[in-house]
Amino acid sequence: MKNLIVILILISSISAQYKKEFKDLIETTYLRTFDEKIVLKYLNSESEDSIKAALLTIANSNQTKFIENIINVDNDYLVEKSFALGKLDADSLSEKFLLENLNNVESDFNSQRIFFEALGNVISEEDLINLLNEKSDYYGLPFAVVNSVNQKSKIDKEIINSYLLNNLESTNEDLIFSSLYALYRIFPPNGSEEFFVNLLSKKIDDREIEIKTYTLGCLRRLKRFPIDKELFTNLLADKDWKIRTELARSAVFFRNFDNIFEPFLNLIVDENPNVSRQAAISLREIKPEFINESKIINLLKLDLPLNTFGELIISYSKLFPGKSEELIEEYKSKLARKFIFEIIDNINDAETRFDLLKKELAGSNSFDRIYLSQSLLKLEDQFRRDDEFAKIIISLLRESNAPVISIVADGISESFVSQNSSLLQELIIDHLFTKINDANFVESIQALYRLSKKVSPQFENQVSEIISTSKVSSIKQITSGNSIRENDLMFSKIFENSFKYSEAVILTNKGEFRFEFLNEIAPISVGNFCYLAEKKYFNGNKFHRVVPNFVIQTGDSTSTGWGGPGYDIISEFSWLPFETGYVGMASAGKDTEGSQWFVMHNYYPHLNNNYTVFGRLVKGQKTVDIIDENDVVFEVRLIEK
Repeated sequence: MKNLIVILILISSISAQYKKEFKDLIETTYLRTFDEKIVLKYLNSESEDSIKAALLTIANSNQTKFIENIINVDNDYLVEKSFALGKLDADSLSEKFLLENLNNVESDFNSQRIFFEALGNVISEEDLINLLNEKSDYYGLPFAVVNSVNQKSKIDKEIINSYLLNNLESTNEDLIFSSLYALYRIFPPNGSEEFFVNLLSKKIDDREIEIKTYTLGCLRRLKRFPIDKELFTNLLADKDWKIRTELARSAVFFRNFDNIFEPFLNLIVDENPNVSRQAAISLREIKPEFINESKIINLLKLDLPLNTFGELIISYSKLFPGKSEELIEEYKSKLARKFIFEIIDNINDAETRFDLLKKELAGSNSFDRIYLSQSLLKLEDQFRRDDEFAKIIISLLRESNAPVISIVADGISESFVSQNSSLLQELIIDHLFTKINDANFVESIQALYRLSKKVSPQFENQVSEIISTSKVSSIKQITSGNSIRENDLMFSKIFENSFKYSEAVILTNKGEFRFEFLNEIAPISVGNFCYLAEKKYFNGNKFHRVVPNFVIQTGDSTSTGWGGPGYDIISEFSWLPFETGYVGMASAGKDTEGSQWFVMHNYYPHLNNNYTVFGRLVKGQKTVDIIDENDVVFEVRLIEK
């Protein structure tokens, strides 16, 4: 608890301070007009809250004209200034300013992280390599490495790897963690297994869960696991489910896996459904000769969580594809349809797969066809010239089913497009005219636009012109790049709720959890969440996406992961971290947020600055940790200030 208090104090010291009386600043941010007169009024004020809020607005503007204004702000706001500079396009002025202030940034972890994440976005390859060669002990520097490598393809990986691996021998746990994270993101070099094995046996005080999970993650990237049964046994008995989850992912690369096969199965019957499900998924990575088939059959007789059961059958069919039809026949009544389609995918004979999918199509609903369309597209190479196959694909694309449109439009090959060009053009135009102003179809229209490029440059131009007429800003900006929200009527409804409530209590079938709103950081996201909660929008929503040791996600009334409220809101990127218990908005790209939101299982810095943080858990992490896919939100209760 002491560490948590310290973290909260540090974060609060670098928080922006939007307030209800800053309505004009919040509105110009929401409308994406970034009125210079309004922004500079706040930036040049004497108020700390005003300056921080203005810097956050500028960070979301993409407008480099503000760079000199940022630099001229007092260096008491160095961390906030660095964040804003890092979010704007790379600029020599920004790089020069940040390099000159390397030794002025506070030494706490979050200040270091924010500063160096920004530096990584603007630094040149030469200057980064110079910093690494100096063997700088800034424990935020690995964050700069990640952001820089993601943007620059020619950077010297040998120097980077040497720097990061050497950091793993440090006694500074913050430096170890940031270096592990960097290695995980850019992929650890071959032959570095020993560094990670040593870490697993090292005593860790404050960052044990994060360091162990990222260490196991790096071993998984290397497809290596130490031949050390005692180490495996100790990790298997670890009290933290997140470590057991990462063990389930990485231990499948244990050479001579048959030596640990039976104890590995304990993960499938783990009390935490996330560990259990992940272990069932990971089984399919193992070579069949290491598998005792009778042991898997015995597991199927147990009362496993439904998702674990489904994933276990998929793994069984993947390992023994000849059993797939038999498994479908025996367990069909217990399996969700999405699992059946994945089992069909494991059948070797393409004709048999196609016949089974056609049968499933006959009795399918719109939700089933999301998964069915993915399975059908895997058969395109074998049936590209088959008229029946083409008719089915075209019929799926013709549906007013947002996820199916997206999947099929992105999944069909240029060869298929060439053979069906006229019909596809007709379908694309029909969809555009009926869905051009529906925010629930943003991703579908993005996919249709990409499909138009496969048809011809002339048709792409025609589609681009139609998209530019949309009244939905996130659709309009697909081709125009213009994010200005003209005459948006939602602002007043959202803003009315931005500062009204302090917390939300989420009641689920697994228990309840509570999070506080960060309206001083993300007033639009908070206001939108509360507006929807007041309308009971979230009641009955499923957790449609649960990635073990990553996130739980809900907020989609269709439970497909593609639904929304029928409008979009803006992204509110900030310097807050996506640590355990933080609450964020899901999106399909900048300014496409709607109603879907997620809670973090663990710390994943790659989300920082790229998604909106709008809440922080204050109670119920244990409930969050046992939520499984398809668990249900019964009710969202808002707590007034």
